[in-house]
Amino acid sequence: LQAYLRENPCVSEDADWAIFSYYKWYRANVRLKVSALKAMQNGNAGAESNVEEYWQLFITYYHALGKG
Repeated sequence: LQAYLRENPCVSEDADWAIFSYYKWYRANVRLKVSALKAMQNGNAGAESNVEEYWQLFITYYHALGKG
């Protein structure tokens, strides 16, 4: 991300980082829900593994939002 920001300085203020953090949390939330629905429909271990991964991302990003 830092290399990208050097070439394309689009996130420079605290508000920009807050929006970016919210976007990451929102994206993890959507992927968590989609993965949970797929796991419920298919019942396979791979889908359940995705649910756990997205749950961890969701929690991580949620706590990061609280610090902003």
